[in-house]
Amino acid sequence: MFSRSRRKNHPRAGNILTRDHALECVPVRNPQITAQDNGDGELCLTYQVRIRPWFQNIVRKISGREDDIIERRLQLDVLGTTVWGMINGQRRTREIIDDFQSMHRLNRREAEISVTTFLKELGKRGLIAMREDRN
Repeated sequence: MFSRSRRKNHPRAGNILTRDHALECVPVRNPQITAQDNGDGELCLTYQVRIRPWFQNIVRKISGREDDIIERRLQLDVLGTTVWGMINGQRRTREIIDDFQSMHRLNRREAEISVTTFLKELGKRGLIAMREDRN
């Protein structure tokens, strides 16, 4: 589910999701992520990343590390922490946007751009996956 490669036999492999279909998807957290509260309303997410093969030799020479996994951190601001807290594996992207919009008194377009951009970044890092809502 949290693999970065796309399955070639998937029905939509190579196709771009429509905006409406993407908004109906449910973001799901990667269970391997740990979140630490900094006490000021912000979270720090910790996750592991496999070093790319072409970079492994450089890392080995510089650090002496033999394993190919490194730990990364992502510091979320208050808005990112708010969205992260809304991702529970049940809420659709559209619902998260609606709640974010009302909490921060934004217009619909601003809220949609902010939330979807943030979710895309989390997805690129492997911190979330998007599941089709089957309801």
